[in-house]
Amino acid sequence: MVPDAVDVGGLSVSGLDRTIIDRARYESLESALATCDSALHLDLVEQSALLAQIRALPSRSRGCRMAELVTLLADGKAESPLESLSRTRMFQLGLPMPELQVKFYDASGFIGRVDFFWPQLGIVGEADGRMKFRVTEGQTGDAAEEAVWRAKRRDDRLRRHPDVREVGHWDWGEALDSGRFAAVLGDLGVRPVRGIDWPVPDGALPRKSRHISVIERHTK
Repeated sequence: MVPDAVDVGGLSVSGLDRTIIDRARYESLESALATCDSALHLDLVEQSALLAQIRALPSRSRGCRMAELVTLLADGKAESPLESLSRTRMFQLGLPMPELQVKFYDASGFIGRVDFFWPQLGIVGEADGRMKFRVTEGQTGDAAEEAVWRAKRRDDRLRRHPDVREVGHWDWGEALDSGRFAAVLGDLGVRPVRGIDWPVPDGALPRKSRHISVIERHTK
């Protein structure tokens, strides 16, 4: 029997809330968080409804704590899978939790909206996919060059902002490799902290939620 079934074209399928929860129960933290972030960003679900789905599951159901962790970490402000992956790595590496999509202004007006900001450190982080600088059909290489120039000017203005000390960028390759990602953030000045300021369930975290490199780092 399909849980919380809805009819789609004559087929009985589980509702979106339950589908997201089931994915969170069985998939990796990276994949589950990207799914949940996207659903919240598109206003397809509400966090309270997802938590209610988890609490309605039979006691000791497999993956319940993992689903609760994913739901608590999820944030509709995330705008791309790369941002979700980046936040997953930050959590797994024990880095301080950043603010998302923070807007900056200066005397000339709006500078931009940044992916990640650590106000206590004065550090801005940007998750950049290659698509940002890709030349679309019909455009010349000048378009990509202009995009790179605008990005540099934007970074310069951000660094001159009184609340910003440094601006850093990373891509998919660095976010996928937790060691490289830790090095990128460490060079910026974002390093592990004692205690955890991320929203997490009470008790021990699911072992599945931790990246292998993080497990090794704490067991050597």
